[in-house]
Amino acid sequence: MNLNEKIMGLEEVTGYPVEQDLYEGNADKYITFTYEDERPVMNGDNRPVADVAYLQISFFCPKNFNYFEAKRKIRDYLESQKFKVTIRTWLEEVMNGDEKIRRVLFEVNYTENRK
Repeated sequence: MNLNEKIMGLEEVTGYPVEQDLYEGNADKYITFTYEDERPVMNGDNRPVADVAYLQISFFCPKNFNYFEAKRKIRDYLESQKFKVTIRTWLEEVMNGDEKIRRVLFEVNYTENRK
């Protein structure tokens, strides 16, 4: 299942860069996404009829950035695209270990019928 186009729509909604797996740009606010798992979830006539994909979508921003509006925009957009969304937030160290960055993690899943 390829959900990239739906997720890439976050760039237009938020104005922040969106990359699959790893962002290597210079923006201090950006979004990455990673596919975690895909599996059949419904069967009929001894064959799968629907699949579900589980993804992690991460919004990274400076520790002191008021992220609540961005979090709401991302959640609302994902839900409008039929994703089921769970949100977790924490601070983590930047690569050099001297400063912190906030990660807002959207754990999502999307179910799609097979054709």
